[in-house]
Amino acid sequence: MYTLSKWLPVSALLYAASAKPLDCAGLFDSSKTLIKGLNPFVSEIHPANVTFVPVGNVAYPNPVPDLPEFCRFGAEYNTSTTSKFRFEVWLPNSGSWNGRFAFVGNGGDAGGVNNADMAIPMSKYGFAVASTDTGHTGNGGDGTFAISNPESQIDFGHRAVHMSTVFAKIVTNAYYGKKAEYNYWIGCSSGGKQGVKSAQMYPEDFDGVIAGAPAQWWPHLNGFTVHVNLLNANATTPGAVIPTSFFTALNQEVVAQCDKLDGVADGIITNPRKCKPDLTRVACGSTNSSPFVNASNCLSDSQLVTLKAIYTNWTSSNGEFLFPTLEPGSEFGWLQTVNGLPYGPAPDFFSYQVLNKTSVQTLQINETELQRLTAIGDATDPGQTNAINPNLRPFFKRGGKLLQYHGFADPLIPSGSSLWYYEHVRTFFKNEDLKDNIPT
Repeated sequence: MYTLSKWLPVSALLYAASAKPLDCAGLFDSSKTLIKGLNPFVSEIHPANVTFVPVGNVAYPNPVPDLPEFCRFGAEYNTSTTSKFRFEVWLPNSGSWNGRFAFVGNGGDAGGVNNADMAIPMSKYGFAVASTDTGHTGNGGDGTFAISNPESQIDFGHRAVHMSTVFAKIVTNAYYGKKAEYNYWIGCSSGGKQGVKSAQMYPEDFDGVIAGAPAQWWPHLNGFTVHVNLLNANATTPGAVIPTSFFTALNQEVVAQCDKLDGVADGIITNPRKCKPDLTRVACGSTNSSPFVNASNCLSDSQLVTLKAIYTNWTSSNGEFLFPTLEPGSEFGWLQTVNGLPYGPAPDFFSYQVLNKTSVQTLQINETELQRLTAIGDATDPGQTNAINPNLRPFFKRGGKLLQYHGFADPLIPSGSSLWYYEHVRTFFKNEDLKDNIPT
C-alpha cells in the first residue's frame, strides 16, 4: 500500500517557500528534497535540433527529431520492495512555455516512457509534458511484468500514472517558479484507459482528459480479443477458418455496399451501425457475386458461419452481453487481429493476472473457460485496471472535461465499447445531456 500524504505536506511547504525558478541542473538535487524517496537519473538541457535517442526503451525505441531546446528531467520511485516506476518531464524554455502541463499515455502493456508522443505537445504547442513507463520495461504485448508481482500490477493499473503526474507537477512548478494554469491528459488505447481511469479515480489530477479508443473494460476487452480469435482457429471455429488473405476483399465489398449510406461516396462508412452487408455476395457460387471475389477467393457455407459469428457481439452461454464486436468497415485490420492467434495483452492478462501462473506459458483455452476467466477478471480486477466507473461527478464538479473519441473502423478495440461506456455514464446521470449541462 502507498500513501502520498506522507510527503505531500512537506513538498507543498518546500515549494511554497521557493517561488524562484530553478535551473535545469538544479532540479536533480532539489527534486530529492521536494519529493522524499525520489531517485532522479537525469536533469540536463537537451540542445535544439539534436535528435533525442532513447536508451534502453523497449516500448518506444525510435529516435525523436526536430526538437527545441528543453530541460529533460527523469526519475524513478520505489512503490514497494518489488516494484518501481520511472517517469520523465520535458520542460521547454520559460519563454516558450504555454503555462500548461500535459501527460501522454501508453499503448497496450507498453512499459516505457513515451518520448515520441511527449515531443508533439512540447514542440508544437509549448507544453511542459510528462510520461511514465507504468512501472515496468517491455513492449505493448508483453504482460510478463505481472508474474508473481501484484505490486507491479497496481503500478500498471493506475499508481504509476497518478504518482508520476503528482511528481511531474512538482518538478514543473519548481522549474518555472509557478504552477501550470491547466493540466491535461492525452492518450489512446491503454493511454485512453489511463486518462479515463484518472478522471474516475483521481479527479484532481487533470482539468481535461482526451481519451482515444480507451481499452477501459480491461477484462472484457482481453476476453473478446481471445474470443474473436477462437472463432477463426482450427480447433474452435463454429464453421471453418477464413484465411486472412481474404479480409482485404471482404473489406472492399463491405465498404462498397455501405459507403453511400450517408449520401457521399468517399470510401468511408460514416455510421457502420446502419451497415447490414449482404454476405452472400462473397460466397462461392453466388448468383450475385461481388466483383472483389472469384472462384479461388470466396467463402464456403462453413466459412460464412464463422464470418457471421465474428460480426456478432460477444455474449455468454446464457445470453448475457459481454462485449461489442468489430464494426463493418474494420476488416482491413483483421489480418493482425482475427487471425486465430490471440494478440497483444490478452493472453498474458489471463495467464499471469487471472490464473496467476508463475512462469512464462502459452495460454491454452476454450470458450467456456474463457467466459469463466473473464468473470473472475471482472470480479477481482487485478491492479484495479478497469476504468468503467460511470461516476464522473467529482471530476465534473471541479470543472473537468472528458473528450472521448473512437474510430468506428478500429480493428483492435471495437468502437462499441466507447458507446457502451457513454450510455453507462448517461444512465448513471439519469440520461441528462452530458455535452453542455454537466449535473453536479
